[in-house]
Amino acid sequence: MLVVYELEDGRYVERTTALAGATAHLDSPFPIAIDSAGLFRQ
Repeated sequence: MLVVYELEDGRYVERTTALAGATAHLDSPFPIAIDSAGLFRQ
C-alpha cells in the first residue's frame, strides 16, 4: 500500500492511497504514476 501525504498549513494531509496493483497518479511536485507493488523485491 502506498499512502501520500502533503504538507498543508503546517499539517500533513492524506492525498492518495493506492493498494498494490493499483497505479497512483500524482501531479505535484511533478507528474508521476507509480504502482506500489513495483517498489518491493520478490
